[in-house]
Amino acid sequence: MMTNRTSEAGVTLIEMLAALSVSAMIGVAGFALLESVVQTEAGVAGRLDTLSKRDRAFQVLALDLSQAQDFEVRAAGQVSLTYLTHQIEWRGDMDGLERRIIRKDRAVFVQTALKTATQITVSEAPAAQLTLRLPEKDLWRIFPLPKRSVP
Repeated sequence: MMTNRTSEAGVTLIEMLAALSVSAMIGVAGFALLESVVQTEAGVAGRLDTLSKRDRAFQVLALDLSQAQDFEVRAAGQVSLTYLTHQIEWRGDMDGLERRIIRKDRAVFVQTALKTATQITVSEAPAAQLTLRLPEKDLWRIFPLPKRSVP
């Protein structure tokens, strides 16, 4: 038995292809958005990692300076801090920022604080201060230096 089908009984092939192409475009747009979000998150995570490394180096330097008894400028980009039992030397150059712990009875312990080009300058007027500058972003920090001991 044959039944008469009306024109409203189903979807045509053209309607199905149109719906499929709209779904595909929405899927591609969603995938592109997801990829963009993942790349942004990776960039932000990398930047936050860099900032936390810089902040840690700044905090260690500030702690060293607050505990030092005296300081001496050894050369351009190099300052030596004197403590009761040892010295800590900070060096900044194109290779990065380096911290060296020097004790009489032990080998020199070297730490790389930053792997970014770093410039250290010391000025003593009006008060002694150390300026740490990272040239690639023109980022800088100023730290007060300990008062020089009078012999």
